[in-house]
Amino acid sequence: MKTKSHLENIKILKNNSTFFFESSRTPSSTDNVFPTSLGSVKRLITLNFQEQITKAEVIWALTVTQRGYSFKSCDEIGDVFRYMFPDSKIAQEFNMQLKNISYVLSHYLAPYFHHELIKCLRRNEKFVLFRRTN
Repeated sequence: MKTKSHLENIKILKNNSTFFFESSRTPSSTDNVFPTSLGSVKRLITLNFQEQITKAEVIWALTVTQRGYSFKSCDEIGDVFRYMFPDSKIAQEFNMQLKNISYVLSHYLAPYFHHELIKCLRRNEKFVLFRRTN
């Protein structure tokens, strides 16, 4: 949280809501490569090992959110994954606990989805927001 790169990312986040990923590396056989679409331009994004771990942690955070799991239930999930997948280097490094998942959701994923919602709303001339109460 206090690293130079994190502080720079937070500064960028506060000053600009535009995010992008660029990689000048060429994919290797151990890289996790997947297609992405940015507007009408399609390209391959190459993830290094640390980015693959981050991807796994983000997928887990989204799963927890979507399915309504408690954040506390994540405290030992890394141990479960290591036991289930002993040959996976990503599982060996996976670390998602109560504080991690809260931080990932509030500081990384929430701003992204907020930005996407604003973009969607700006494409429409009219929309209605309502609050459902039960």
